[in-house]
This record gives sequence, C-alpha cells and structure tokens, in this order.
Amino acid sequence: MDFKIYHFKIIQDIFGVKEGFLLHNEKTWSEVSPLPGRSRETLSQVLEQLKAVQNGYQGPFFPSVEFGLFGLTAPRVSEAPVCLFLNGTVQDILKHTKKSHGCTTAKLKLGHFDVTAAVFLAKTLKQDFRLRLDIGGKWSMEQIKEFLSHFTPEDFEFIEDPGHDISPFSMASDDQALGSTVVWKPMVKGVPEKKSPIILSSSYESSVGIHQIAALARALEIPAHPLGIGTAVHLQEDLLEDPVFICDGKIHFPAEFHIKQERVTPC
Repeated sequence: MDFKIYHFKIIQDIFGVKEGFLLHNEKTWSEVSPLPGRSRETLSQVLEQLKAVQNGYQGPFFPSVEFGLFGLTAPRVSEAPVCLFLNGTVQDILKHTKKSHGCTTAKLKLGHFDVTAAVFLAKTLKQDFRLRLDIGGKWSMEQIKEFLSHFTPEDFEFIEDPGHDISPFSMASDDQALGSTVVWKPMVKGVPEKKSPIILSSSYESSVGIHQIAALARALEIPAHPLGIGTAVHLQEDLLEDPVFICDGKIHFPAEFHIKQERVTPC
C-alpha cells in the first residue's frame, strides 16, 4: 500500500499531549494514534506495523492501524452532528457550557467528582442539554444510589460505565455485554460492522482523526446520532491550517486538509 508516514504531537487542554502518526497518500491524510491506557498497541508497535503494510503486509492489524488504513479510503464529509464534551473542574465545565456551539446533547464526565458536586452539575446542565453521563467505573454502589436518588431515568440519555447495575436507568459501556448502548472508540477498537447500533466516540484525536470518525459513521451507515467528537473544542494545538469548528450543533470540516508542516516529522 502506497502512503507516507509522519509523526505528530498535539495538545488538548484536558488530555494533555497526544501523539501518533499521520498517513498520507495522493488523495488524503489519515491518523493512527493509539490511546494510552486504553489501546493494547504502543506507538512503536504501530510504526513497525505501518512500515510492514508499506511492504505488503495484509493483516491482521492493530485496531488503530485498521482505523488509520480505513481513513485513507474514507469518504469526505463536510459536517456531522456532535455531542459537546464536558470535563474538568466544576468551573471549567460551567465555563464551557456558556459556549454550547448550538449543541443540544452533552457528555459529562463525573467520576472524579463527589456526589454532591455531580448532582449539582447534572441538575444544572440537564436544563439545557440531553445528557450522557460518564462515571468511568469510579464510584461505589452507595455513591451511585445516592446520585440516582435525585433523578429519574428520563433525565439522561444514558450513564456510561457506572460499574454497577443501575436499572431502570439506561446504561452504556465499551462492553456490549454490560450495557444496552455500546460506546465505540474506533481508534481503540477498530472499525465496527456496518449499521452497528453504537455511539462513536473520540480518543482525543487531532482534527484529522475526528474527521475519520465522522466519515466512518457515514461509510458504515451507523444510525444518526450526535457523535462523541466534541473533544475538538479542547484542541489547543492542532494539525490543520484551517481548523474545524462547531456551530449549530454540528462540527464543520474544511474542504481540503492543509497540514501544518512544522507539526509533523517524516518517519
């Protein structure tokens, strides 16, 4: 397969430094950036496999490599519905909600808060957003019960990785056996099957990788929903000369990708 490989680093105001590789052929750019702590493959393993692909290797691929190779042939999309991503301190979250970019759905990470702060945030934000809550498996059953006692199942779209049975509240998880809704990070899990009933979600990619997720939703005819790619608003340093932006609840991509050459290094 004919493509060039470039190393990159970007900075997110929440995640910090994220690094990976850009692939480039005569048509487009694509991203391969495993997520530390979640991906099973390392950057060095990814680079080794990408070079093997250049020399004719045809798989099996690491999930992030599979997603990156998909990106080289993915359809271009100009926009996609997006879910606002809220994380950080209480003050950080309230600050970000003042600039909702027209989003009506928001993902709120709560696992690092105590129950009192979490209840305050959820009650405040559910007035303006359809909420997807992410506990991250960090609360005890007692904390979950105390939190849920303040709400009804209709208050949230779902609660991700609560770590305990929360019925009748809707639950979501990376593991289909654990929840009715599957949250799928293609950079961590690879390309899912066509028309899978899943919520696609970001792994703190650059704008190039975020576009891949939007393109994947279209290519696989995944049922329409606000994509979990609101991490775009937290990019402090990106790779595109013409940045993506979120407006009217949609993320908008430039017609062509012009990469900031000072941010990439040939491999």
